[in-house]
Amino acid sequence: MPGLSAVDRKKIEAQLWKAHGAFWNNPDGPSAHADPMRNAFDGIAKVLCDAGILSVDLLRKQIPELVWDSAIAGGWWFRASDVRQDIFPEQIGHHWVWRDDTSDEAALFRSETGKWLGKLLEDSAHGKKHAGPRSDNVRKRRRDPGIEELNRRIRQLRDEGLTHKEVCDRLGEDPRPPRAAWRDLPWPTAYKLHGSAVSKWLSDACRLISAR
Repeated sequence: MPGLSAVDRKKIEAQLWKAHGAFWNNPDGPSAHADPMRNAFDGIAKVLCDAGILSVDLLRKQIPELVWDSAIAGGWWFRASDVRQDIFPEQIGHHWVWRDDTSDEAALFRSETGKWLGKLLEDSAHGKKHAGPRSDNVRKRRRDPGIEELNRRIRQLRDEGLTHKEVCDRLGEDPRPPRAAWRDLPWPTAYKLHGSAVSKWLSDACRLISAR
């Protein structure tokens, strides 16, 4: 979920650890896997809502996939594989799962999804907007004179026909965006280790300059 602050990431991590602890407190209970997963979904949705970036897409896709991946990694859901097999025909997140036909796992988060969709509609009716991560990053960049200068430098290099990798090679040890996860790495290393995130940042920087 790009654009989350470090604090919000920690809050989401905390929700997952709480669910992990709840499962292993009673791993053999009748709803041992379902309750922690629902609680994790609900807690993550609240964090995103409080941050002002909750969306329909997050509710229907990214949050469920994150919870399923966490449940499988944490052992709350055992019937899964890293690769597709006949007994694991359905892909959810990064795993392939087997689900019992006698249970309605497809509706696992139906209640929580409805609750937060209703919250989004209610906020919209009262004029409260949930901005996406990108718009939040854009607002932060516009308030930072150092970022403004960096944006202009990046746009100049791109106008010269340089690729994202070549831009990073040229920037070298130049200042990095202070809120980026890769801010402590030189530009070439950041591109090598976090290519997609760096490329997105470079593209957004050019769009900001173009919009003026």
